[in-house]
Amino acid sequence: MFKPGNRYVLLIPAVYFLAAGAWILFSDLAVTALFRDPQSIADMQTFKGWFFVMATSLLLYALLRRVEAGQRGHTDSLFAARREIAAAGDRLASVVNAAPLAIYLLDREGRVSLWNPAAERLFGWKEAEVMGRPLPTVPEQHKAEFEAILARAFAKAPPANLDVVRMRRDGSLLEVSLHAAPIDDGHGELTGVLFMASDVTAARELARERDRLFNHSMDLLSITDYAGVLQQVNPAWTRTLGYSSQALVGRPVVELVHPDDLSAFLAMGERLVEGSPVRNFEARYRTKDGSYAWLSFASHPLPEQQRIFSVARDISDRKLAEEELLKRRRFMEVVLTSLPIGVSVRLLDSGLATFQNPRYSEILGWPPEALATLDGYFGSLFPDPRERTAIRERILSDVQSGEPGRMSWKDLPITTAKGERRHVTIASFPVPGHNVLVATVLDTTFRTLAEQSMAEAKKQAEQANQAKTQFLANMSHELRTPLNAIFGMSQLAQTTSLPPDQAECWDITFQSAKKLLSIVDNLIELANMESGAVQLTVKEFDIRSLVDSLCRTHEVQARLKNLNFTWRVADDVGDILVGDPFRLRQILVNLLVNAIRFTMRGGITLTVERYEAPPDGPRRVFVDQGFAGECLLFRIADTGIGIPADKLASIFDSFALAEDYLTKKYGGTGLGLSIAKQLTELLGGSVWVESTPGQGSVFSFTAAFWLPTCRVSFPTDDAPPQDTAAPLRVLLVEDDTSNRLSAATMLRHMGHAVTEAENGQEALRALASDPFDMVLMDIQMPVMDGLTATRHIRHGEVPGPVKNIPIVALTAYAMESDRERFLTAGMDDFLAKPFEMQALADTVGRVMAKRRFN
Repeated sequence: MFKPGNRYVLLIPAVYFLAAGAWILFSDLAVTALFRDPQSIADMQTFKGWFFVMATSLLLYALLRRVEAGQRGHTDSLFAARREIAAAGDRLASVVNAAPLAIYLLDREGRVSLWNPAAERLFGWKEAEVMGRPLPTVPEQHKAEFEAILARAFAKAPPANLDVVRMRRDGSLLEVSLHAAPIDDGHGELTGVLFMASDVTAARELARERDRLFNHSMDLLSITDYAGVLQQVNPAWTRTLGYSSQALVGRPVVELVHPDDLSAFLAMGERLVEGSPVRNFEARYRTKDGSYAWLSFASHPLPEQQRIFSVARDISDRKLAEEELLKRRRFMEVVLTSLPIGVSVRLLDSGLATFQNPRYSEILGWPPEALATLDGYFGSLFPDPRERTAIRERILSDVQSGEPGRMSWKDLPITTAKGERRHVTIASFPVPGHNVLVATVLDTTFRTLAEQSMAEAKKQAEQANQAKTQFLANMSHELRTPLNAIFGMSQLAQTTSLPPDQAECWDITFQSAKKLLSIVDNLIELANMESGAVQLTVKEFDIRSLVDSLCRTHEVQARLKNLNFTWRVADDVGDILVGDPFRLRQILVNLLVNAIRFTMRGGITLTVERYEAPPDGPRRVFVDQGFAGECLLFRIADTGIGIPADKLASIFDSFALAEDYLTKKYGGTGLGLSIAKQLTELLGGSVWVESTPGQGSVFSFTAAFWLPTCRVSFPTDDAPPQDTAAPLRVLLVEDDTSNRLSAATMLRHMGHAVTEAENGQEALRALASDPFDMVLMDIQMPVMDGLTATRHIRHGEVPGPVKNIPIVALTAYAMESDRERFLTAGMDDFLAKPFEMQALADTVGRVMAKRRFN
C-alpha cells in the first residue's frame, strides 16, 4: 500500500536507529573494558564520537543514493506510462478522424465533446462551431425522438441502429443510419453518448424506386417461400387474376393451379428448391371469377433468403391463337389428304417426313414407312447405287441452295415396290421460319413424247443458264425495291419519339431487313464470281488502318456477346500496300462474322503477319510464279463450337454448312466461306481451316500485294472530305411511291429541299424549269428510264446550265456490271437499294464535296 518513495523514507531512520544504538551500546562497553585511565577513556570517547559521525555519514550517503535510484526508476515508469497513454489517445484520435462514418460524442448535458471530420462533411458544421454546444443537427419536429434516444442510452440500454432524419447546415434534410452507445468513465459512471452516423439517403431512395418498379410493373411479380406460399405480390396479380393482394399473400400458389397442370407445377417447385432457375414454365391459374388464365413463369431461387422470385406474363391470348392454329392445321391436313397430287412435309434438319397424304404413296408406289426417312426415300425409289448417289446429291444441293428455281425436278425415273418404272415431277419449297420442306409429286409417266420432253428440258436448261445473270439481277431488283421502303420507313420511324414497344418493333424490322439484304448480297456476289464478272480494283491502302477500322466495328458485336476480341498486325508488315482493299475487307468480314456467330464464350483473335510458305503448306499463286511483292498471312482464331472433321473438306463449298443443326441454331446461308475462298484465290492466295469440335477453329488465308513504288502519305479515302452542312435543292426521280416517299423524307430530314418526279421525262421538264444542285435518279422507270434521262442531260439536250449537274443513281440493280454501266452513262456515283439514311447522307456529301474539290 506504500509508494516506493515512502518505503525508502521509513527505511532510512530505522536503519540509522539500529546502527546508532548498536554502536553506542557496544562501543561504550568496549572502551570501559579496555581502558582504565580517565584520560584515555576521554580520548577514546572523542574518537568514538568522530568515528560514529563518519560511519553514520557514509551509511546515510549509501541509503540516500538507494532512495534516489528508486525514485528515479519510479519516475521513469510514470513517464513511460503517460507516454503510452498519450500515444494510445493519438491513435484513437487518428482512427476517429480517419473514419468514414460521422462520429460525435455528447456529454450528459447534451453538449458536443467530439466531432470528427466525417461529421463535418456529412452535416456541414465545423468542429469549432459545435464543440461545447447543443447538437445542431436535430430538426425541430424530431426533438422528441432525439430525447428518447438519449434517455435510452443513459438508461444503459443495449446499443441500437436507428434510421432517422437529420439536418445539414444548409437546412436540407437527409436520412442517416444512426448507432448510439453509452460511454462510462471506467467506474460504471455514464459520462456521455457516442453516436456514429452514415448517409443512407441514396440507399433509401433506391429501395423506394425498387418498390415503385415492383408495384407498377405490367408483369406479375411475386416472392414465395420454399413451401410455395406467396409472401409478396404486385398489383398486376390483382389486375390479371382478380384477387386482392391481401387475399393472395399467405396463400399457397398450388391452390390456384389448374388440376391438369399440377404435376408439372410440383416438379418445377422441386427444381427451384434444388437451386435451379426455371424459365418459360406455362400453366393455367384460376381467376377470381372461376375461369383460368395461362401464365408463363420465369422463377429464380434465392437460397440465402429461402425465397423464390418469379416473373409471370399473361399468355392467354397466345394460347388461344395456338389453339386456333391447331384447328387450322387439322383442317389443312384434311384438305391435303383429299388432293389428287402427292404432298409430303419433311424436317429440313433431319429429313424426317412428318406428313404424307395417301396420294403421295400411291404415285411413288411405296408405303409411307418406306419413304419416312431420306435414306429410305432414296433407297426405295432409286435402287441403282450410282443413279441414287447422283440424284441424291443433286436434290440435296438444290434444297440447300434455297433458290426457288432449283426446287423442281421433272421426269425423275423411279422404281416402285413392284419393280415398275415410272417418271415423276417433284416440286419442293421450304417454309420460312418453320424448318420444313413441302414437296409435291406428279406422275408424268404417260407423257406422249419423251423426245419432246428431253428437248424441252434441254431448252429450259439453256434458257436458265443464259438467263441466270438476268434472273439474279431481276431478283435483286425486285427484292431490293420493297426492302428500300422498309429500310427507309423503319429508320425514319426511329427518328421520332415512339413508345418503347413500337421502337423495338421498328428496330427488329430494320435489323431483319438488313439480314435479308445480306443474304441477297451474298447470292449476287456468288453469281458475279461464278460468271467471272468480279475484277480487282487495285490501289494503295494502309493495311493497319483497314484492319483497325474493321476490327473496331466487329469489336462492338463481340462485346454484345461478352466475347474478348483482339487483333494485331506484326511490326515487320509494311504500312502501305497495293491491292484491292475492298475485296480484302470482304474476306475478313465474312470470316469475322462467322467467328462471332459461332462463338458463345471465350474470344476471337485476328493476327496479320508476313507469310513464308513451308514446302508442304498452302499454295501461293502469285509468289509461286515469281511474284516479288508482299504475301501476308491472316489468321482468325475463335473458341467457338468447332467443325466436325468430316465437314472440313466441304466447308468452303457453296451452300455448305458444318451441320444441319447449325442452320437451325445459328443461322447462315452457307455462302460466306465460299465467297471468301473465291475472293482469296482472286487475291493470289488460298484459305484453309483447322478446327477441334467444342474447342474452336482457326481460319487462315494468304493474300499477295504489291509494294508501292514510292512511299508517300495519303488520305485513307480517295474522295475529298464530305460536306453535308449546306442545304441543297435536290431533284428526286423515282417511280415507286413508297421508295420516293422514303427517300424524300430522309432528304428533308437532312435539311434539303426536295422536288419529286416519277420518271425521266418529268425529270427533264423539272430541270428545264427550275434550278437544282443535284439529281437522285432511279434507273428502271416507265415512260423514260434513268439511263436515258442521264444521257439527255449529259448531251446538253436540256435547256439551262444542267449539263454537268451531279447525278447519283438510286437503283435496286446491284450487279458488278450494273455499276460500270451507270457510271459509263454519265452518272457521278451509285447508291444501291436498300440504303440507310447515313449512307444517303454520305453519298450526297461525297459527290458535292468532290465537285467542289475538282
